[in-house]
Order: sequence, then C-alpha cells, then structure tokens
Amino acid sequence: MNIYHNLNEAISYIENNLFEEIDMQKAGSFIGTNATMFNNFLSVLTGYTVKQYIKYRRLSECTKMLPNYKIVDLAVLCGYDNRSSFSRAFKEFHGINPSEVNEKTDFKYFNRLYFDEENTLLSNIEIKYKELDKLTLYGEYRDILSNDDFEKFWDYILEKYPSVKMAKETFGLVFLNKDRNIRYYIALRERFDDDNEVIKLPKAKVIFTTKSKFEGKTIRTLGKSMKSKSIYGFPDIEIYREDSVELIYKI
Repeated sequence: MNIYHNLNEAISYIENNLFEEIDMQKAGSFIGTNATMFNNFLSVLTGYTVKQYIKYRRLSECTKMLPNYKIVDLAVLCGYDNRSSFSRAFKEFHGINPSEVNEKTDFKYFNRLYFDEENTLLSNIEIKYKELDKLTLYGEYRDILSNDDFEKFWDYILEKYPSVKMAKETFGLVFLNKDRNIRYYIALRERFDDDNEVIKLPKAKVIFTTKSKFEGKTIRTLGKSMKSKSIYGFPDIEIYREDSVELIYKI
C-alpha cells in the first residue's frame, strides 16, 4: 500500500468539504482506518491532529471571503458557535481581529498538506490495529533535550553493549516524564546490564505499523522523526529488527 497516495486522497476529501460537515469516518476509510485511528496516525506523521488541521485550513482560507461575508457568517462556516469565539481564534492565528482587516492586511497562511508519493520512507508501510500484550523489558534511559540526543544515546549504547548491537530485537520507548519532557529508553527482552531498569508495559490497544527494508542506523533515526504526543504512563514503542522497524502508538 502506498500510504502517501491514500493520505493524499483523505486530505483531498477534507479539502473538498472544508467548509461543510466533514465525515471523519469517511476520511479515515481512505487509509483503511476509523476516525480515531486516522486522527492518531495523522498526528504521528505531521504533528497535527485532524481537528487542528481543519481549524488552521479554515482560518487560512476564510480570509479570501472576508470582503463578501459578514463575520458572523464566517464564524458559522468555520465551525464556531458565535462571532466572539471565531474572532478570538482568528486573532490568535492571524494576530488581528477580523473586524480590523483591511486591504493591506497580511495574513498567516497554513498550506494544504501534500504527501510526496514518490518518497520511499513509508512506501511499504503496513498499518494494523491490535491489542498489545503485557510486556516486561530491561533497559537504560536518557532525558531527551534535543533531536541530537536520540542518536548520541544510540551511539553510546551500541558501543558500550555489544549484546544490544547483536540483538535480533531492540526496543526504543518514548515516555513523557512528570515534567512533560521526553524520557527515552533503549531496552531488550533480557538484561544487558546488572543496573538495567525494569520496564513493565500494560496491555493496551495500539496502532501497529511495520516498515521493512531499512538498514543500519537509518532504522534508529526513523522513530524520532515520527513522534506522537505520548500519553504519560504509556510509551510510543519502536521495535528495531535486522530488516524492519515497527512503530507502536496507543489508541
């Protein structure tokens, strides 16, 4: 399945109905998911939920209608219950009240999403929905302050522990700590150091994606580019194997 092509079809459906009631179930059906799973998957890939995407696109496109529509009518078109709520969102996005707009006003514009269908990064990805069984892992963690910290931590672990480098299955776990910062674990199913922390994962319903034909360190940098907003207490999970990576997100 070319997931990028299917995602573009889902986005086209949203765009063609941008100022109407959008059926999220139908949008999700383009990639074989329901509304909740589609929302989670788009958030994983782009950092925006479907609701945020629609909001920003409506606030961008409605500026073209300002000369011909009353503000209260634009509020309804953009999905707001009243003029004041719309005006507040409009000012937060554009930095100006809709009533203050004139022909010289410069607006912020949020572009339509397009996915490059020639990109091979996720071209053979599979999406599954399943229940993840309880899992006990052993590993070390670092608190991540920048993207470089992911790769530095991997380099450190792979150099220090040959057993991790040779493992047929290695886990990367992304938690949010109590300060809402990323705490990243590298773990195995068995101990690779006496001081390893024990990580117990509960049973959960998850989005389960598989990407094959990756080699070397490319695998270990894929996950950091696809981080979702992890729920505190449950990680995003990356499972690295010799020829594939599985990315798991809680629904």
